[in-house]
Amino acid sequence: MSVRAARRGRKVECPNCGAEVIVGSGRSGQRVKCPKCTAPIPVDICEPEAQIKSAEAEIAALIEQVARLGARVAALEQQHPQQEHSVSVEQEAQPAAAATRLKWVHPAQSDSLPHGLVVPDAMHEQALVHNLRVLAGSQIIIRSAAGNENARRLAERFKELFAEADWGVNGVADLHVAPGTRGLALAAGMLPPTRETTRTFLAFTAAGFALESRLDMSLQCDETMLIVA
Repeated sequence: MSVRAARRGRKVECPNCGAEVIVGSGRSGQRVKCPKCTAPIPVDICEPEAQIKSAEAEIAALIEQVARLGARVAALEQQHPQQEHSVSVEQEAQPAAAATRLKWVHPAQSDSLPHGLVVPDAMHEQALVHNLRVLAGSQIIIRSAAGNENARRLAERFKELFAEADWGVNGVADLHVAPGTRGLALAAGMLPPTRETTRTFLAFTAAGFALESRLDMSLQCDETMLIVA
């Protein structure tokens, strides 16, 4: 089953009569009534591992394409600041156009925190706030790895930066992540990613932060979540 098909629906089996029922992915975590015997059927929120990995690869490719476009436009502007440049891309044009005004800085590096977490310095923080304002998003969910105090402090700092850029923030709250998960990740609830997800990824990438991309079927289609682990 393709990722797009999976978004439309999937098969579940009635525990009472064994009938197969097609349910939409938006019904995950709910109960549906069996059309044959009317028994309630629980719809779990888990998707096949292979399907999730395929979706994550697709969302990563889409977002990275926008990031590469932003870097190309910025390079062209430096070479020919008096000329306008047009670059074709299948994704939305507005984030790409805004990329001409983004602040692009070298990746942030720090030995202050272990396991891939980076404490942003003033330069990277200013670039991130500037980029978030330029890309004019509105909402972000922020979660930190449960039991990780370093991740929690960094997540709280990112919350302050988003608030400074006039974004609405849901969080910070704890999130249980897989053992060994480290660093920053951006999760989306649908494919292709929404404008909000694309803009957030581009703002972080331009400001020098490395982000993994994930598909989280528990999120609403228009939700984007920053995970700090």
